[in-house]
Amino acid sequence: DPDGAVNDQTDITLPVGQSSTDNNFGYTNVADLFDITGTVFLDTDRDGVEDCTIISALILNDKSDGPIHVPLFEKDDFGNNYEISEQRDYINKQKLKSIISSRLKEHLPNKNPKVYYALSKSLHRMKFDLSDHFDNKVIDFHQLFSTRNIIKMKKLDRKISKNLFALGDIDFDTTSNRTSKIWNKLEYTDMELELINDYCGESKKCNISSLTQDNAREEVVQNILRNNDVDILHFATHGFYNDRVDTTELTNQEGIHFMSSKNPLERCGILLTNGNHTWETNSTIDNNYDGILTGQEITNLNLSNTDLVVISSCDSGIGDVNENEGVFGLQRAFKMAGVNNLIVSVGKVSDLNSMKFMNYFYEQFLVKENNIHDSFYTAKNMIAENVSDPNMIPKFILIES
Repeated sequence: DPDGAVNDQTDITLPVGQSSTDNNFGYTNVADLFDITGTVFLDTDRDGVEDCTIISALILNDKSDGPIHVPLFEKDDFGNNYEISEQRDYINKQKLKSIISSRLKEHLPNKNPKVYYALSKSLHRMKFDLSDHFDNKVIDFHQLFSTRNIIKMKKLDRKISKNLFALGDIDFDTTSNRTSKIWNKLEYTDMELELINDYCGESKKCNISSLTQDNAREEVVQNILRNNDVDILHFATHGFYNDRVDTTELTNQEGIHFMSSKNPLERCGILLTNGNHTWETNSTIDNNYDGILTGQEITNLNLSNTDLVVISSCDSGIGDVNENEGVFGLQRAFKMAGVNNLIVSVGKVSDLNSMKFMNYFYEQFLVKENNIHDSFYTAKNMIAENVSDPNMIPKFILIES
């Protein structure tokens, strides 16, 4: 039982009737089949300590007969991190990184390690990225919606040709010339789309179509996506997620329709043409389309042929975090629509540095024809090397399968 565990390593005891090959990973002998390490992160309450959660990992590798339980650290309700010990020593950010890497490293293969992992509720809220705790030039990291999807990874084949649909350089309010808006024009998204267009031309295996300015209307976008023939979908625009609030107490009524719903998929979305007008006035000017593609609307689309969605915006990867279901936001919406891979952000991102990151990514993916995973982590390393302020590095993550 992981509750209250304080040892560095304990063998996990499976419930009666559940074998080590019928476990949370969802399939038999996965480590032997794929030469990988599968990891599920867990949150458990610590016995006798109020408001304390133990963050631990269940690891299945080619050396173990069953999952290995590895406690990592403790966390309180205020976001403070502690050593798992009687003294509960406080852990700063740098020490936490060292603890996680050292305790997990001993369970990784020595040669060409590949780590497939899914996050717990607490780690989602921390906007945790396991690859930041290791050298991702040495270890292949794959963040998944669920470790049950590892088996799918083997079956995903790269298509020779690709249809890419891109949106950017959008006019968020065609009814006003005001410079002061809630959602202002993004200065570098036109360059972002130009670079993607150039790389598509260089690859000769990519057909690109795009919508910009006042043409990126929600009705048009939804009609294109309903055809289900887009392989790569790229959004260079504003994205948002709102915590639920009691709007009856608000004096400012802007955007209230995207704040009050019990459904988190109605509190996240992507801004399209005239989305700012809807946000500020709570009225639409384009029939029944408000210029904001919400998560709920995305779930009604069939995107089963879409291999990759890229949302080059702030906060596109965050949402409500449920105990056993992960994040309910844009990433969940696209997953429900059938998308295989997602590149999203888990924080505020600079328009300029987002453009630079996408430049690195698409050059690797379209021109050099590397796969999505390798292209993403190469771009991640390149942006880290070329942005001097660590706080300005865009916090993009890749969620696979």
